Amino acid sequence: NLYTAVRSNEAYAQIYHPLKSVEGGRFVPDFSSRYLTEDIAFGLLPTRGIAEIVKVPTPTMDTVILWAQKILGKEYLLDGAMKGKDIGEVPSPQSCGINTVAELLNCN
Repeated sequence: NLYTAVRSNEAYAQIYHPLKSVEGGRFVPDFSSRYLTEDIAFGLLPTRGIAEIVKVPTPTMDTVILWAQKILGKEYLLDGAMKGKDIGEVPSPQSCGINTVAELLNCN
């Protein structure tokens, strides 16, 4: 399963999500780290953009994107489509004006 694959992959052995110290000696995830900012922008959003073009539903991805954009103060997904005000900041097909399968296949 995916959990076992990630947990047993030596490449991930020393990677930890950064934490920030908060009041009371506790720690919380640092949501400004690249694990959130880059993985969403350069991994999840381009993949979601392609899925939208080829009409593949992505309910779990959408849930993660909606959560992340709240944390990041961004808007990529709006009304179930890759048309939020910040879409131009990420390398999704939609940010390049690609919205159909034909345009996707013909982009150079």
